[in-house]
Order: sequence, then C-alpha cells, then structure tokens
Amino acid sequence: MHTHRRTHARSVVTLSLFLALAASPVLADDAADRQAIESAAQQWTHAFNSRDAAALAAVSTDDVLVLDTGSGPSQATQAWLRASALTQGGIKTASKEIVVSGDTAWRVATVAYKRSGAELHKGQSLEIWKRTPAGWRLHRQMSSNILEQTLRPSPSEPVLDKPTN
Repeated sequence: MHTHRRTHARSVVTLSLFLALAASPVLADDAADRQAIESAAQQWTHAFNSRDAAALAAVSTDDVLVLDTGSGPSQATQAWLRASALTQGGIKTASKEIVVSGDTAWRVATVAYKRSGAELHKGQSLEIWKRTPAGWRLHRQMSSNILEQTLRPSPSEPVLDKPTN
C-alpha cells in the first residue's frame, strides 16, 4: 500500500510539472535571436555596400523608416542607395548591443565610412528590429550622418546645454 502511494504521488508531481510546462509560454532563445539580428544586420551592410535595392528591401519591413542627422524621416531604400553612392569603400558596422524584447529588438552599432576620399568618419546607429514570419527585419534606423550629403564637424559643445540668456 505504501508503494502505491509513492507511485501515485510521483505520478501527480510528474503530471503537475508537465501541465505547468505545457501551460507556460514558449520563450524565445535570446542568443539565437541576437545572432539572427546580427546576421540580418550584416546582410544589410553588404546590401548597402553593393547598392542592392532588392537586398536592402529584403532585410527591412515594408514600412521601414530612416532618421538621420540633418534630414527628416526618409523612404529608406532610396535614401540608402543615395548614401551608398557617396560612400567610398563602403561602410563598416559593428554591433555594440543587441537587446531582444519579445517580437521587437534594438541594436546599437558603430559605423565607419569615407566620403569622396575624405577622412574616416565614425558614428553610431540605433536600430529597431521586428520579428516577422520571414525572420528579423529592420524597422527603424537612426544614424549619425550616413544619409547626409555634406558632413559637418561635430559641434564643440552640446547645443541643448548652452545658456539662452
């Protein structure tokens, strides 16, 4: 009789664990998501450097929006193609941070490029990525001077901190 109780108790515990695991939401593997975003970001960089409109569109959402210093929101693919035509030797990007939160993620990256044989310019980008049925796609991108045709030197002091009196 005692063995029967133990077997019954094990069965109840096993069933309880099974039901708890079955009822909990499936959590995405953050490492796999970060790797997928990194891969898509490198595909974007290659497409930008190759001036490949179809490849740029393939790694972006249909309503992708680009924000850049000195310009308002732009139709992304055409803005990227104009910028890539001005960039000598392509751009290089490196992820500093990728954070996944459900079906949305953000990526902070460094960006380096040259324009018309000029000195090397370095900046940053902040990107928002969305999970789609086709995988992770670039949804929003904000960068420092990638799209701008004329590069201005960085301000010597922050404008927002300057006294107004």
